[in-house]
Amino acid sequence: MTYQPVHQCLFSFPIGFIDGFMNDSTPASTPTASRFNPAVALAALGNTHRWQIVQMMVNGQELTINGLKATMGRSYNAVHKDMKVLCAAGVVACRNGEDKRLGLFHIPAEFRVLPNIVDYGFCRLRFGGVVEDLISPWAKD
Repeated sequence: MTYQPVHQCLFSFPIGFIDGFMNDSTPASTPTASRFNPAVALAALGNTHRWQIVQMMVNGQELTINGLKATMGRSYNAVHKDMKVLCAAGVVACRNGEDKRLGLFHIPAEFRVLPNIVDYGFCRLRFGGVVEDLISPWAKD
């Protein structure tokens, strides 16, 4: 199998892999995988601030722009821009809070397969902390 490197990225994908995600007629491995362009999603995650934001949401936490602003010590506009990029890439979603003016950002439950693990269909991300590996057939008792 030949691999095609993705520009400015540490990941490599089989040739034709990315095209499968961009063509809706190609069946995807997961129900939501077809909505992703892996290059766009990985570019969104490639920013230090956005990566920190996703780390804060990995286990189902819902965050607001004002909460992130206070936690990260950044301006409202900077955090708003980061959330806009993450949402446009499909990495996070937003829902209205009790006050319709308040947006609650989160990683959808369909992507949070295990604690500290997010599976976007084209890649599985493991975040800090100890996460038990799935039991494999070759694991010893």
